Amino acid sequence: MKIISEKLRPDYSKPKSTYKSKTGAAGEVEVMVYSSKDGTVEYTMFKDKEGKVWFGDVYTKTGSTNRYAVKDGSYDFDAVLAPRWEYEKQIPIIYESKNRVKSPVNSRYHSNWNYVREMPEVKRWYESQGLKVPEGD
Repeated sequence: MKIISEKLRPDYSKPKSTYKSKTGAAGEVEVMVYSSKDGTVEYTMFKDKEGKVWFGDVYTKTGSTNRYAVKDGSYDFDAVLAPRWEYEKQIPIIYESKNRVKSPVNSRYHSNWNYVREMPEVKRWYESQGLKVPEGD
């Protein structure tokens, strides 16, 4: 993902909120919600037990809510929303896990970390936290 406007970039200095959750592919995760620098966009990130992070959602805070209680202003940030765990056929060959690492929760999912770890905003998050991006699978 390339965010064209600096003001729409996540402000990683302090999460708006954090909480624990459980997903069907990653198991227990820490959820971190960050606002954009201008406060108009919210980014939801997940961090697993291995310290690997990925974006789960991006949406505008200024949009209205539709009849399904979903924000109308959701963004389609395809690349930034690549999941940590993915169906094997969905992972590009050049990013496949060398060891064919499977989800600890659901063996239908394979590691997509080799792709996710290359995303510029994921790298920015690690840099902002003073952490090294974990190695590929």
